[in-house]
Amino acid sequence: MADGDVWGGNRFDAGEWGNISMTPYRVSIVSAVAVVAASMVPQAIAAKPPQIKASFGSGLAIDIKKGKKVASTGNNGKIKLKRGAYRFVLAENSQFHNYRLVNAKGRTIKGKFGKRKRKVVTGVSATRSKPFIYTVNLKKGSYVLLCDPHFQQKMKVKITVK
Repeated sequence: MADGDVWGGNRFDAGEWGNISMTPYRVSIVSAVAVVAASMVPQAIAAKPPQIKASFGSGLAIDIKKGKKVASTGNNGKIKLKRGAYRFVLAENSQFHNYRLVNAKGRTIKGKFGKRKRKVVTGVSATRSKPFIYTVNLKKGSYVLLCDPHFQQKMKVKITVK
């Protein structure tokens, strides 16, 4: 028997033995970390839906923004979005306007406002320093963000969801 070879077989030094015996454990740990990371990605995406900011422009205009996309009653008032959840941030800073989100049939859409599900609509005299924030799941179809008192003056933005 060679020096340090207790079993009489091939001799491994400590470094090689550690690598061989730890390989299954390392693979298991790496796999577990990958599974946990992959399961957290959908939660992170679901936790923060894309944001749509809406504000009143000059005159009878509604401006909405999603990233670099902008739609306004001044530029035909159309924007295209992908279906899914969106966070609508509605700045209500006038006593003469309101916001209401309706579908193609004219029905007001419900969204999550705080902890409750409510229709996405603000009051005409709802001037406030903080915006109204609704989380809305948009399905394929057409929607309109409008101002009720000025709808006849075409104060609206059309949202097409693919």
